[in-house]
Formats: sequence, C-alpha cells, structure tokens
Amino acid sequence: GACFLGGYPLLRDLRTLRTHLELHTQDVIVVFLEQYVPTAMLASVLEEAALTPHLWHPHEKPNADGPSRAFVWPTLAELRGNGTRLLLFTDEPAGSPRNPSPSPPWLPYAFDFVAETNFDVESVSSFDCTLRRGAVVNASTPGAINPAKAAMQRQKATVLNHFITAPFATPFLAEQANTYGSLFLHYQSCETAWAAGWGDTNPPNFVSVDFWSLGHTLHFVADENLALAAARGGTRRPNNDTAA
Repeated sequence: GACFLGGYPLLRDLRTLRTHLELHTQDVIVVFLEQYVPTAMLASVLEEAALTPHLWHPHEKPNADGPSRAFVWPTLAELRGNGTRLLLFTDEPAGSPRNPSPSPPWLPYAFDFVAETNFDVESVSSFDCTLRRGAVVNASTPGAINPAKAAMQRQKATVLNHFITAPFATPFLAEQANTYGSLFLHYQSCETAWAAGWGDTNPPNFVSVDFWSLGHTLHFVADENLALAAARGGTRRPNNDTAA
C-alpha cells in the first residue's frame, strides 16, 4: 500500500528493537524488510539507532555444491554468543537500484535464504503450499526432482504467508485468517507436502500474518514451538524471553 497509510519514521521502531534486545538478552529477532529506500539511507538510520553491532553477517548462503559445502544456519546459542541477535533480510537483491553492489554483509537478500508461499490470497480456502519467491524446487512427487536442488531447498528456511489481501489487508480479513483452525490446517498441510515433495522434515519456520494481535496467532505459534521443543528433547524456559 501507499506509505502514508499508517506510516511513521523507521527510526522509532528501530530504537524499540534496540531497547528490546538490551532488555531481553536471550531473544533473537528476525526482520524481513520491504525495502523502499536506498541501502545507504537504511545504513544511516540503523547506525543512528545503534543497531549495527547487533546485525548478523552471513558468510555463505544455501547452495547446491554438495554436503561438504552445505549452508548451516547458526544456532540461537551461537547468535547470542556472537552478539548478533538481529537478522535483517531485504527483498531487494544486490545490484538493484535501491541496493547497489556490493551490498553490506549485514543485509542479505531474503530469497537467497528463505522460500515463501503465495502472498496474494483472496480467501481462507485459497491458502496453499506452493513455494514462490526463493523456491528451488516445488515437486510433490518423491524422486521427481534433482537431488542437489532438493538439498539446496532443505537448506533454506520457509515462510508460511497466512494472510488475505482482497484487495488489501483489513482487520476483518485478518480475523478470518488468524483462527487457530485455519493456521493449524495450513501449517500441517505444508509440513506434510514439503516432507513428501523434497524431503524437508521441518515444519514451516516463520508464520507471517496481518494484524497479529487479532485471532489466535500467538497461541498457535506458542503451541507449535512447545511441541517442537518436546519432540527434540527441549524444555520450556522459566522466563518470558522468546526467540523468533
């Protein structure tokens, strides 16, 4: 939509992020940025907000070069230990007019690292699991895809876009999408489809919604995180710090 709809200075939110990181020292925050300003301007406001030292710098990215060179995501413990608990991704590839080469190491192109489902959905019944931007493979039949490409796809995180834009986001539409049942069905369907199609045994990594405070998104995500922790032998931490 137009920037004047609900727009305010970015610096305000960046300072809020910095304060949150300082107060919640176990939290890891991931930001997917729709970049409409030059990278130089973004770098300046990040510096003003004192966030630059917190930014993650990936040294490689998902690839099809074989197991010995496969990209491995950092663990939460590694990000905490390095002090790089803010992962910032842009939708502008390096070399684009807004993000000229060389792009700063702290601003990786999102779709080198993630693949996302459709973001242009007009009804709850239209949610599907086809990967769009960032997709390497999309086959649903085992054995129908190149093993190297399947391995590259498994290195990428997945974003489950679960919002309705008909023709644009509204609280009314968000209340339809953000029910526990709708979220659960979409999430479980994609986990099953991706495991069958290209051997990814992980569920969707990020659940993206509009108007997150409406409906049951936080309840659903908390339940899934607890289920994953239990399945992997983890335990629930006794404080309120969370990792996103």
